[in-house]
Amino acid sequence: MPLTPTLRYCLLLGIGFANAYGEDPDRLGDMEKELVAMRKLLLEQAAQNKRLSEEVEQLKRSLPAEPKSLVPPEQIMEQAPALPAKIAQQDKDVIEVDSAKKAKEQGINVSLLNGDSHLTITGDFNFMSMYSTRRPFVPGSPLYLLPLSSQGTSDFNGRQSRLNFAFTGPDIGDWQVGALAVFGFQNSLTAEGYGFGPYVAYGEIKNEDWRFAAGLQYDLINPRDPKTIPNTLLGDSGNIGAFRNQIRMEHFIRPSEDWQATLQLALSDPISTRIVDNSSVLEDDGHPNIEGRLNFGIGKTRDMAGHRTARPIEIGVSGMFGGMRTLEGVENGDLRQTSIKSWALGTDLHVALTDRLGFSGEFFGGEGIGEYLGGIGQSYNKITGDSIRASGGWGELYAYLRDDLHLHLGYGIDVAEREDLGSGSMLRNETIYGTLVWEFNLRLQFSFEMDYRRTIYLGTGGDELFDGMVYMSGITWEF
Repeated sequence: MPLTPTLRYCLLLGIGFANAYGEDPDRLGDMEKELVAMRKLLLEQAAQNKRLSEEVEQLKRSLPAEPKSLVPPEQIMEQAPALPAKIAQQDKDVIEVDSAKKAKEQGINVSLLNGDSHLTITGDFNFMSMYSTRRPFVPGSPLYLLPLSSQGTSDFNGRQSRLNFAFTGPDIGDWQVGALAVFGFQNSLTAEGYGFGPYVAYGEIKNEDWRFAAGLQYDLINPRDPKTIPNTLLGDSGNIGAFRNQIRMEHFIRPSEDWQATLQLALSDPISTRIVDNSSVLEDDGHPNIEGRLNFGIGKTRDMAGHRTARPIEIGVSGMFGGMRTLEGVENGDLRQTSIKSWALGTDLHVALTDRLGFSGEFFGGEGIGEYLGGIGQSYNKITGDSIRASGGWGELYAYLRDDLHLHLGYGIDVAEREDLGSGSMLRNETIYGTLVWEFNLRLQFSFEMDYRRTIYLGTGGDELFDGMVYMSGITWEF
């Protein structure tokens, strides 16, 4: 047993005295007695050390295998699993990204208090530059061209940057609970300034056969999108569908691996949260709009270029029926309230010709659908109060030159019925576009786009055409 410093000192002192008084028998006797006492003390200390060791081992066995962290659960952060393609992509296309793409493992994961819930936070910084030979509305996210002289305009902004919050809660039986909120730095598609507004914000519960969701969501009608840099995505130029509050039900039918059917129904707010019209007051007419869609996926799901996963053919049919009210004359006190009928029918499709080549598109027809980015944003004639009928669509051919380099060529058009319009209204709006996307790595993406746009106005002396070129580039960094 190792000697304590005190005992070592006593022994050395005793030895020194023994050397000094070696010829004194009495002194030697006293030293022998001291040595016996020291040996007894050493034995007692060894026994005490043994008891202490046994107590320590007993305490170790009584503790859990892994001690609990002293950090509060809400402060524990770790690397998050990859999010679904809905968050990673700018648009709301139904084609998903496979596990190779999801391997980014972007964002952070926050464990909540109950230990069964997690909040995953991701986002992207999106810088966009644009030059147009004629002034568009809105710079940076063009919808149509304004009836102005042919003078160039440029814009640089980061308004399309986003923050995403995905919540997963504890399962209820075989039901999964979750929520999603996506925020952009632009309050409205028709606003030029910065802001902080939600694109979507909804909660959901789902299993293998059913899904129920409530909150701010994408429209059911014509949910596909073309591949463009601005987040207007050919809105008012053939691509209808925006964002609005709704209650949604979905049912998945999978009779075999060769095909799948999805039935979707929703009660929704007639007024979109992403379109602002300051010229009048729009509100619901006391009833929600009814939206529905039936989608068919034909062929087995397979891997495709660009780390995508999809069935070879997907076809959807959708519709919307409802209405809204408008209040005119708020500024001058000459109030007039008008009811507007709204309805639309649409079809969307995607066909993968090969793993690298394919095309997609949508077609629609309807009435009073300015809040759905149809009718070139015109729901009704502000002179007569009658709703405006419109039709159009878009089509896109895409080619994946490599997994990280793809080209998209397309055309979109939106045409309003001439007899429903008043002087100065937009009759026709169309866009021819080409977009090249280079995914430099899993987080950094470069995009280049060139558009030829035409907008025709109904003038007092005849139709007036305004056209121009729009050149855009974008840099997206996901984090």
